Amino acid sequence: MNNAISAQGSTLGVSTTPNNYILINQLADFTAGAGKASKLDASNLSSTQKEWIAGLIDRGELTIKGQRVHTDAGQNLLKSNQGNGVNLYFQATLPSGDQCTFIAQVAEFSVAASTDKVLEFTAVVWPTNLVWVA
Repeated sequence: MNNAISAQGSTLGVSTTPNNYILINQLADFTAGAGKASKLDASNLSSTQKEWIAGLIDRGELTIKGQRVHTDAGQNLLKSNQGNGVNLYFQATLPSGDQCTFIAQVAEFSVAASTDKVLEFTAVVWPTNLVWVA
């Protein structure tokens, strides 16, 4: 038996405050919970082999992709805050019941136009303070 859960129905909301999230509609792809702790060398002269401890988590970049709808409030909130250093609040909800919140600045917002395709947008954000709440 396969217990995989479809990603259909996943949502990502954005807000200028830590509540009242506006959905980013027509999403095709996003990653929730990205990041990796750095590895700190904790070896010392008493060590018999390398010793490591976890350092700070670097959330890196999170890419959000979808079909561009110029009237979508969520997409436009990303677009209007590109590169201005303003922190936005995000909430990702997955069909599994998992949910996370995080704060991020929008580094990039671009729109691609190609032959025989719908307009697509890509936003890149720099997340921090990611918390799994469910």
